Amino acid sequence: MTVAGLAAVALAATPFIAPMTANAAGANEGVVASAAARAAAGVATVGGQSYNTLSAALAAAKPGETVTLTADSSETVRVEKKITVTSANGAVYSGTMSVHDGATITGMTFALTGANGATTSVAVRGAGDVKITNNVFGVADNADLSQSYNAIHLSQGSARVVIEGNTFNFRTVTKNKDRVAVNIQGNPTISNVTVTNNTLNVSGDDAGKGSILLVEAFGNANPGYGITNLAVTDNKVAVPEGLGDNVQGVVVQGVQGLTFTGNTFTGMYQALGNGALPGQTSSNADVTAGGNDFTGTNLGYNVNVPTGGLTIVEDDKAPADRATIVAGVRQDDGSVVAYRTLSAAIDSIKDNGTVVLLADSTSGAVVPAGKTVTLDLDGFALSSAADHAVVNNGTLTIVDSSDAKSGKVTTTATGKSAVFNQGTATLEAGTFAGAEGADVVANGDAADAKLTIKGGTFRAAPKVAYVVKGFGLLKNADGTYGVAEAKLSLANEKVSYDVAKGELTGDAAVKLVDPKLNVEGYAVTADKTQLEAINQAIKDGKTEGDFTLTFTAAKDGVADDTLTAEATVTLTKQANPQPAPEVRLSISGRDVKDGRLTLKVGETRDLVGSIDVKSLQGAGSAKASEGFTAKTLWTSSDVKVAGFDKAAKFNDQDLQDTQRLVAISPGKATVTFAVLDPATGEPVEGLAPATLEVTVVSGGAAPKTEPAAKAQSTVKAPAGLTAAQTAVKQPLARTGAGVASVAMAMMLLAAAGAVFAIARRRQA
Repeated sequence: MTVAGLAAVALAATPFIAPMTANAAGANEGVVASAAARAAAGVATVGGQSYNTLSAALAAAKPGETVTLTADSSETVRVEKKITVTSANGAVYSGTMSVHDGATITGMTFALTGANGATTSVAVRGAGDVKITNNVFGVADNADLSQSYNAIHLSQGSARVVIEGNTFNFRTVTKNKDRVAVNIQGNPTISNVTVTNNTLNVSGDDAGKGSILLVEAFGNANPGYGITNLAVTDNKVAVPEGLGDNVQGVVVQGVQGLTFTGNTFTGMYQALGNGALPGQTSSNADVTAGGNDFTGTNLGYNVNVPTGGLTIVEDDKAPADRATIVAGVRQDDGSVVAYRTLSAAIDSIKDNGTVVLLADSTSGAVVPAGKTVTLDLDGFALSSAADHAVVNNGTLTIVDSSDAKSGKVTTTATGKSAVFNQGTATLEAGTFAGAEGADVVANGDAADAKLTIKGGTFRAAPKVAYVVKGFGLLKNADGTYGVAEAKLSLANEKVSYDVAKGELTGDAAVKLVDPKLNVEGYAVTADKTQLEAINQAIKDGKTEGDFTLTFTAAKDGVADDTLTAEATVTLTKQANPQPAPEVRLSISGRDVKDGRLTLKVGETRDLVGSIDVKSLQGAGSAKASEGFTAKTLWTSSDVKVAGFDKAAKFNDQDLQDTQRLVAISPGKATVTFAVLDPATGEPVEGLAPATLEVTVVSGGAAPKTEPAAKAQSTVKAPAGLTAAQTAVKQPLARTGAGVASVAMAMMLLAAAGAVFAIARRRQA
């Protein structure tokens, strides 16, 4: 017979297999029978009378009396009356005691040795209303280790048997022999057996080869069930570290109506497992379980049940793996009817219900149209390697009731998402991961598909439009994204604005108040109507006054998801405005080519605002040198300063007068060089403007730079340019310090353009 992968012996005419062995402080495994020491005082008493043998005392007892074992005995005896058998004076019984209807065995100490063929301490054969309580069972140190032993064995249609409060002490064995605390063999049917509040202690030097079990229950009916109404509740099996490989709690086959609750089975191989003899089915039915502690146990539920045949009435503490049970459907009373597959659990729901994962599932899930399903991950993982992990065509809510919130929904299938929604889906908890490059969660093409994210963790950022109203994406330290309630605040709720700067732009207003958002996916703007009122006051010449300005944070792609905050803007006018800072530009790096002219520039180091030419050229682009083509000159440019009051504009005349570019305030600036035809003044077709991002610094001397190696250059006059224009370009190519000043270059080019224009007029 194979019991969950562990060896067990086949039953002979008297069927008892053998599984558990343990020893604790004060336990009696290792007790050596010492009947001779107490034989002189008799072996047993009943009704005040002493008898030399236990069998004699049992024969003399009347119904309702108590027989007390007072000395060690190894007799094989039968208890055939409704009497009580107990022991005193530390007497140890090492034989086999067969009990019949109405007997009670309590307060005894049993220690099997294997002598005279005794491999079972108490045998209940075809008896009913038997109680076996508060006894100590074990195997003596001098026992025959070639035998398998059972503390209690039930067979031949026994019924209404209570096994309660007993202690079983078994040591691990090196041979392939077993120790079983309670061995139940059905066919004929055994019914209404209760195994409760018992303790199994395991001891030894190593895990051994033989199995140790608290309960082994084989119905032996094929087909059908040979055991009905078996309750295994509130028992304790404590296995020291390193000894649990061959220890099991309960092994069942052919049992209908099993209650398995409140047990503490720690440090063992499996808590509730399958067992079957060759040719037998291993199915069980109507199993109720829950409230068990499986700390350190490998397998929790490894029992075969038909669809819906297991009900979990209470969460287990430290649940172990559930090898044959994947999901369940929660009932109105809080219990969970378990199924072997997630799809079977979903299919069992008629209209709406809650499906709970009871183990990791690798087959994904599909919610059909017309069903409303709440999927409780309960700390387990739902995955797929072939498709989306979850496909929803109905109404789906994903939650995680586990304390650690460690449930996962993942897929590794190319181009697939963790959740693909064609109906209505709400994500409240779980960690979600789609395939590389795919949306982590996604709506399908169904017209009424609606996906809402209320919580959870995402390996990649989902679309913020999916996030529930009032919430946004929060990037975690590990690069994942969570969901948090969006909050908008202003660092500066009271600000002043100098009217000498002109109109207040929306971007400048936002920069003044410095808005703070705790989540991603929102953009902040100033109220246009209120801003117009402020600017109208500036146009009207007002130099003072307070204005309320409302700022709105709007979620990307969602029109009605906004947050607001208010600031007070006070108009002022400075008597002596501060000079505007200047924009310093420089170009450094490799050669810039336009196909006609090569401009060689040297390396520039430690210069604020320096720009690597490589970043300007792009992939084969020559935008940075478009001004050097045969038909065009840089004749005008705009400096667009992001986040400031307004763009500071200049043209070639500005360059001749000031020889610098002027901006409003320090910060990052975007400089756009427009390419115009000097003959017409219009942009040249097909030439897009060149754009650079530079640093705006405050006024003062330009930062010093370390000298760079001289760059040799050869400048050829482009066709269509005069000698004066060509000469004016030479200084740009021969910057001895290795720095090409864009401002100066533009001034020189503008001058060249002016000379060229004068020459044309004279020719005319």
